[in-house]
Amino acid sequence: MTHNEYKKRAFAANDALKTEYDALEPEYQVMKAAIDARLKRNLTQQELAKRIGTSQANISKLERGELNPSIAFLKRLAKACDMRLTIAVRYSSIRTTKAVFYRVKSAQTELEGGKL
Repeated sequence: MTHNEYKKRAFAANDALKTEYDALEPEYQVMKAAIDARLKRNLTQQELAKRIGTSQANISKLERGELNPSIAFLKRLAKACDMRLTIAVRYSSIRTTKAVFYRVKSAQTELEGGKL
């Protein structure tokens, strides 16, 4: 059974689990973006930490969802991976503000004036 199959089965059996999982979507997006950015650049956690000016333990915590990063931290992560940080707030289907999520996008050379 794949992870996605397991989730689908678990969510079908437990509505509260699905609701909680959906509420954590922004955190999962940050974790995935951080991991993908690091792996795309073929960096170890230690190498990325050095580029950002933090510890390898903090990179590990971020990737496990145990670190609530500041916007400044995410900017340093983006810059270290030659990327740009984009933050978006979207409306849910019932027109209430959905949780803020972070999305790191590739940036060829533009890093918002080099200030990231």
